Amino acid sequence: MTGYEATLRMFELDEEITKVSKDLSKTKDAKERLVLEAKLDALDVEFITLKHKLSKITLPYNDN
Repeated sequence: MTGYEATLRMFELDEEITKVSKDLSKTKDAKERLVLEAKLDALDVEFITLKHKLSKITLPYNDN
């Protein structure tokens, strides 16, 4: 995965996290809440993993 692809995936994850968070706030069913919380946790882990991988990238630049 390139840095560009990772960045795009992070934007997708952010949208998914927002949607799942909204769904979680609306639901009253305990089982559904557990499922949504697990999904949210998995999305968070993927997002943070990509964030840390991107923070290790150094880009060459020219001082000219």
